[in-house]
Amino acid sequence: MFFYIVIALLFGWLTTLTIVVYKTKKHYQHLVKDTKNHHIDEVLERLLAHDESLMTDSKLLKDSLIKLDKDVSTHMQKVGITRFNPFGKPNGADQSFVLSLLDRHNSGVVINFVYTHEGVRVYSKHVHLGKGKEYPLTPEEEHAIEQSFK
Repeated sequence: MFFYIVIALLFGWLTTLTIVVYKTKKHYQHLVKDTKNHHIDEVLERLLAHDESLMTDSKLLKDSLIKLDKDVSTHMQKVGITRFNPFGKPNGADQSFVLSLLDRHNSGVVINFVYTHEGVRVYSKHVHLGKGKEYPLTPEEEHAIEQSFK
């Protein structure tokens, strides 16, 4: 009886080892399937060279991304618009408007378009960090800047 238990245990152990060896062999064949005409050291050298090439490309892409991010910070990214009536009369003459164009640092320009019976007047003011730089901002211009933050 003891003999049969030992035989069963050995058979189970042999089956387990066979499965492990089969899986290992299959994994090894998958690793070296494209290396039929090459030695493994040549394949490893090629992989290392490819890895170095990828690292160089990655560094170039990172440097390019940093440069683009720096360049983009000065482009107009925030736009706000506010319509208003320059005469204060509720006669539906809200044709005038203020347009704010700001970059990432909230600097840029506000352009004020005032429509009157005589024609259109266009004024612009420089904005630095969300505030008027040389001239004070009107409430409509400040509202347009606030709109550009949304």
